[in-house]
Amino acid sequence: MIKTIQFTIVFLLLLCNNKNTIQANPSGSEKQTKTTSNNDQISEVEKAGLSFYKWYLSAINNDDVTIPFEVSIIEDEKGMCKLDSEPYFNELKKLGTISEKFIESERQRNSMCEDYVKTVHYKVYESGDAYGFNGFCPQFEYLYWISSQDTYQDVKAIQTHINNDGLSAYVDVAFIYSDFGVAPVISKDRNARVSLELEQGKWKIVKIELFDENGQILTYSQEYDNIIDYDNKNTIFGSWSNEEVDIAISEKTIAFKYHGQCVYFYPTQVVNNKEVILIWSNDMDCKFDNGTSQTFGLKKHPVLGKPFAKYTMEAGVLYTEYFYEEWVEKYREKVDRQTFTDLYFYGGNDSN
Repeated sequence: MIKTIQFTIVFLLLLCNNKNTIQANPSGSEKQTKTTSNNDQISEVEKAGLSFYKWYLSAINNDDVTIPFEVSIIEDEKGMCKLDSEPYFNELKKLGTISEKFIESERQRNSMCEDYVKTVHYKVYESGDAYGFNGFCPQFEYLYWISSQDTYQDVKAIQTHINNDGLSAYVDVAFIYSDFGVAPVISKDRNARVSLELEQGKWKIVKIELFDENGQILTYSQEYDNIIDYDNKNTIFGSWSNEEVDIAISEKTIAFKYHGQCVYFYPTQVVNNKEVILIWSNDMDCKFDNGTSQTFGLKKHPVLGKPFAKYTMEAGVLYTEYFYEEWVEKYREKVDRQTFTDLYFYGGNDSN
């Protein structure tokens, strides 16, 4: 009986030891499951991280369907410009991989442009390429998210990393250029970093950073280095232009410059620091006749020493009110349409 009890105790001890060993050393199958899980997570992060650029490049390369891949300009009820962002944001939301944090950062990115275009008449925007929004809206000058005027055809993940917290990650991407009959060219260096966070079990994009040619992240201030410091420009005095004529306004004269071959000088009457009146004159340094001495058979035509036009500065644009509208229309019809225009655009502070 005693031997039977001893045998039972030994058997139970061996069984317990064997059980502890199994718990301390998981099977190869469990290790493989864990590795597979990590790989799946990396794959999920990479797919989500590439989703924005896959969509963006497809949109800008699609000639058949217009997809809003950026904010746009529309006319408001008062005839002013308005930034329309909702179609763009709606497209982002359709991806299912874009966080509200990213959309909010897009609102912030466009806030300077939004504030500026509110001050611009829509007809100014429609006037053509001469109006560039003084650098406040770079998204209308190039493709913002690839920082180029030329497009790429595809994108590739070159590094995918999940942070130790398991809740944040990033994907470094390189752009791919390809053309018909030419092998695809992949950028040697990373072009952008897409940062993601885990939201309710799904990886979503919260930030995108672009890299310059030196591999440094572009900062907001660098992107806007070329903006005209319009807030500090409080006077009309400076250089203005349209497609053909440059106008230099000072407190004493307005100089019309035609391609450097001809300059007409007109006295000014200063109303205030944002308004001046041009007094008609025939003072010139010119190799050709610009036709301003013609009357076109009209009784009401410009008279020497009398006011001809008033110029008013508003939001980087010079608006013109002509006191001889019929004569101006005849001049545009018979001589040149680009000399006396309704709008001129700020070109610098040189008023000499």
